[in-house]
Amino acid sequence: MSKKLLFKPGQGTGDDGKTDLLEGRRVSKTHPVVKLNAMLDELDSTLGMMKAYLQYRGKYYNKKEKNCNKECCGEPETNETMESSGKNVKNGTDTEINIVEIIEEIQKALMKLSAVNAGFKIDISPEFGQIETYSRMLDEKVNPPRKFIIPGANSAEAVAHMARTKTRLCEIAAWEAELPETAKFLNRLSDLMFLIALYLR
Repeated sequence: MSKKLLFKPGQGTGDDGKTDLLEGRRVSKTHPVVKLNAMLDELDSTLGMMKAYLQYRGKYYNKKEKNCNKECCGEPETNETMESSGKNVKNGTDTEINIVEIIEEIQKALMKLSAVNAGFKIDISPEFGQIETYSRMLDEKVNPPRKFIIPGANSAEAVAHMARTKTRLCEIAAWEAELPETAKFLNRLSDLMFLIALYLR
C-alpha cells in the first residue's frame, strides 16, 4: 500500500504564471518575494552541497595532521587539494569549530526567513544572535586577509564562497522586495560565510 504524501504538488497550478505564498495569498511568479525565496532556496541547496561534501570528506580527512587521503572525492593528494594549509588560523590553535553544525543551523534559519518573507509573523531575533555568535567564534580563529581572496584554495572553501556570493545576491533581492529585516540578516550572514571560507582555506 502506498503511503500518502504530506505534500502533494499540484500539477499545472502554476501554469498561469502565479503561485501561492505560505500565507495563502496568490501572486505572480515574478513577485519580488517569490524571486527572493527562490534565491534563498538556491542558497539553501548550495549550503546542503557544502555540508554533504564536508561530511563525506571528514571520513578521510584529519585537519590537525593536515593530511588528505587520495580516496577523498577522487582528488589527487596535492598541496592544492589539502583541506587546510593552516596559514590562515590564528595562534596555531588546535580547537576546531564544527562547520557542518553551523551550516545546519543556517539552513534552519533560512527556512524560517522564507516563511517570514511570505508573511508569517515569526521572531527571527534568535537567529540574528546565532549568526553573531558564530561570527565571533570564527573571527577568533582566522586572520584578516592582507589581499583580495581568490576562491579555490580547496573544494570546501570554493563552495563556501559560492554560498557567500549567493547570500549577497539574496540580500540585494531582499532590499528590492522592501524586506529590511531579511536584508539585514543576509548582510550579517554574508560576513559569516566569508569567515567560514577563511576558516576552510
